[in-house]
Amino acid sequence: MNSTAYFHKIKSLFIQSFKEKLNLTSREASIELNLIFQHVMKCKFSQIITNSFEISKKKESQIEKLIEKRLSGTPLAYLFREWSFYGRKFYVNNASLIPRADTELIVDLLKDELKSHQNLSLLDLGSGTGVIGISAKLEIEQITELTLSDISKRCVELINKNLYFHEVKANVIQSNWFKNFPLNKYDIIVSNPPYIDQNDRHLDDLKFEPKKALISKKNGLNDIEIILKEAYDYLKENGAIYIEHGYNQGKDVIKLFNDNGFQKNKCFKDINGNERVSRGYKLN
Repeated sequence: MNSTAYFHKIKSLFIQSFKEKLNLTSREASIELNLIFQHVMKCKFSQIITNSFEISKKKESQIEKLIEKRLSGTPLAYLFREWSFYGRKFYVNNASLIPRADTELIVDLLKDELKSHQNLSLLDLGSGTGVIGISAKLEIEQITELTLSDISKRCVELINKNLYFHEVKANVIQSNWFKNFPLNKYDIIVSNPPYIDQNDRHLDDLKFEPKKALISKKNGLNDIEIILKEAYDYLKENGAIYIEHGYNQGKDVIKLFNDNGFQKNKCFKDINGNERVSRGYKLN
């Protein structure tokens, strides 16, 4: 069957199921089906529609298997084993969180606030896929030294895979926060730690993602508190730390910054107007 006819057949068969089972709008359902086609066919969706060509039975089978798995709830990123962040492709696996647009705020802030600096070292703590640190290194020429870490061996392997793919050099450490770190000092520390309370209703929408990377005790603040208690000793003078947190945690996180000696503390809003990232400095 040619690509155009096959796509319309698949769309008529499955778009209503995508809407109902995944609680998507018609537009969202169409986009997801388009992405599945692009992923399997390894070409732009416009080529599938306008340059009609024959689709092999093998490709048809791959498309239908992905649709079946998606309808079971598995996120596209885990099905594709890759996802986009800051306009670049990154490999993912089910030991890591799926990169999200909200997290791009950290890279935006670094680009804006590091303009007047030179030869900076950056630590991405609890890196997962490595998207924050790698994107920052690629976007910001002032960052000349990069270190990434994660507690998970599978995430460390994933970080190395993404570093190789993007041709970025970095130090990679397997560690539970700072536990296995030598007492190096960094100009910048960034982290997207677990910050969701175990009773948060949003966990229902995240059931395929690793709980260890999502849930934290003390109303979601435990890991942030651990990081801030130790980070001061790992920052150079005038160094800064940026931490992503929940939309309703800004006030509590700023208090933790204050309690641990950080100054010029500020909370920044994401693209949806929610408080998402807090920053503090280690000053003289």
